[in-house]
Amino acid sequence: MNHPYLPVLIFLSIALALPIGALALAHLSMAVFTPLKHSSKKSAPYECRVESFAERQTRFNSQYYLFGLLDWRAPQCLRPVVVHES
Repeated sequence: MNHPYLPVLIFLSIALALPIGALALAHLSMAVFTPLKHSSKKSAPYECRVESFAERQTRFNSQYYLFGLLDWRAPQCLRPVVVHES
């Protein structure tokens, strides 16, 4: 049977099989070769050899982010260029 869509079907099956197979192989190799060693030291937050002094990060007001986005230099940079004819 020589169907006109047979090459497209073969291409789509290969296009789906390759990434799914690669993900399955990566998951299998990770499960086999990676030992699970959970401890309290590994799950503790750690940054730059400094123990954290707060339970969570502090929240910033959204106006700080707005000021960072709309800096006072932004309107100067976005002004249209005026060409003077001589």
